[in-house]
Amino acid sequence: NPNKRRVWFENIDNWIDCKIIKYGSIKVGGKNRGPAIVECQNTSIVIGNKGYFTKKKNGDILVKIIDKGKKIKKFDLTNPINLEIILARLRSVADEADKILLKTSFSSAVRDGKDYSLVISDQYGRCVGMPTECMPLFITCMPRTIRIISDLFRGNLNEGDVILSNDPWICSGHKSDVALVAPIFKNKKLNGFIGTILHVADIGGSIGDFRAWDFYEEGLMIPPIKLYKSSKLNQELIHMIENNVRLPKLVLGDLFAMVSTINGIKLSIEKLYKRISNLNFESIANEYSLRMKKAYKNEIKKFPKGFYSSEIKVDGILIDEEKEKREDIYLKVKIEIKKDKIVVDYTGSDKQRERQPINVPYSYTMADTFYAVQYILFGNIPNIGTQYCPIDIIVDENSILNATKPVPVYARTRTGIHISSLINIALSKHFKNNVIAGCGHNVIFRASGIDNENNYFAMTFMPKGGMGATGTNDGFDCTVYPTNCTMIQTEIAESRAPILVERNIVPNTAGKGKYRGGAGQYVKITSLSNLPLQFSFRPNFMKNTAKGLNGGKNGGSSKILINGEIQKADPIVIKKNEYVEVITAGGGGIGNYNQRDFSKKKEDKINKIYL
Repeated sequence: NPNKRRVWFENIDNWIDCKIIKYGSIKVGGKNRGPAIVECQNTSIVIGNKGYFTKKKNGDILVKIIDKGKKIKKFDLTNPINLEIILARLRSVADEADKILLKTSFSSAVRDGKDYSLVISDQYGRCVGMPTECMPLFITCMPRTIRIISDLFRGNLNEGDVILSNDPWICSGHKSDVALVAPIFKNKKLNGFIGTILHVADIGGSIGDFRAWDFYEEGLMIPPIKLYKSSKLNQELIHMIENNVRLPKLVLGDLFAMVSTINGIKLSIEKLYKRISNLNFESIANEYSLRMKKAYKNEIKKFPKGFYSSEIKVDGILIDEEKEKREDIYLKVKIEIKKDKIVVDYTGSDKQRERQPINVPYSYTMADTFYAVQYILFGNIPNIGTQYCPIDIIVDENSILNATKPVPVYARTRTGIHISSLINIALSKHFKNNVIAGCGHNVIFRASGIDNENNYFAMTFMPKGGMGATGTNDGFDCTVYPTNCTMIQTEIAESRAPILVERNIVPNTAGKGKYRGGAGQYVKITSLSNLPLQFSFRPNFMKNTAKGLNGGKNGGSSKILINGEIQKADPIVIKKNEYVEVITAGGGGIGNYNQRDFSKKKEDKINKIYL
């Protein structure tokens, strides 16, 4: 029937024939009952058999939804099909919430850079739901963050509470990442938590990634504290944040976007409660834990037992007058594959560095370790949280990979991103097809100043380097691992700041090999401001480049130029029509270049990967 269409309604687990109604044929003010499909110019609206809709005077369609779906009395969680259905529904809830946060956020780092994530957990922080697309660092840190906060507030949690913190040792390693954690209740009993985290536009502190001499110079630090107490906003905390950051509208806007996201998740979970009477997150986590342990145990049985080790040196702070700051950083790892678990030992890595904000708190080291090992050894096992993965981490206190207060940590990615390469190098000889060569990563830099309308602005850029080759494929150009934040689009950057942006792929930066690394990129930013603009940079791979594996060559180095000359200070100031140029590093290759397929070499030449 051309005037009807069959639609599946999940709430009743059945198909319904819905009449098709053209938007233009609906009378204003009339009450129209479903089931129906209203066809508008750019969308269609589906109304169930119990719902109705009205056309308002301004043309909007007001829909009243009456959901009296089936309530499943019991849901056998030991049944793998049922377990997968619940996990899929929780993932769908997380996906929807992910879009809420993306669409309601204020800052470009979140809305355009996607520097955020969220999880749903049981009352002990064990993850039961995460978005399909998420940032590895955040999604791996958050279960631990939730567990710590839940322990701190155990017995002091109420419906409507939202706890805020940006403690680097509790959250994800530096103060700019702010986490909100909210309890979920069922029948007045704690059932689990919602955790969200994002990178705020500003947290105070000194300008310049490498300028802070200690933890206290890096801006506002908020220990776990209730932002909302029984749904009542903590105005004193809001005022304190508002008066200690440079961009209060963006920072507070993003915080309230997180709150909206939490509320959206709660509403979705309430609907699930109506459908599944015995929905208990602890029971789900217990069942999933049993199955995951079995899956990991079966995989570990296949691996050759023994020790795998590597060590690398990475750039110090090269642009600094103090010699000791420019010294290379040495990182070491020894991985032991045992009968039932993996032990990752960083003993022997350099000590933490005083007055250098490139130290890494344990939270970050833990996250990147878990993610790298899971990627290499357990790629066929679904990742829904580190708490299910049998990995033990050993790292000395006061190590640069387990920094303690009061050393600064703001630029912890500067050191931490090499954890993945360290682990891949260690495992490269015995797991050749699973590893990834060194990645060029981002050159993170920040532009700030007064625009031509006399407003203060600050914008973070994260142009990507080249991704390392894998054991079976070339690395992607201008793509990084293990993070997946995106570079703000050129048009958006130019619309929000008085700048002109140019971007290109850089030839001869991709590490050669049977499988080549990804190429880096060139970014040029010219000031169009009538007033000076300030830039601060977080370069990497300027001296020690991304490693090739198993005969592959290293990637090309990164560079920063100010008006055509090598950068000699940080931060720097440029005037109108002056410019900065950033070249990101290329990824390492894998295997001997002489074994590279001839058609691939020809393609590289056509695409000007190599000149």
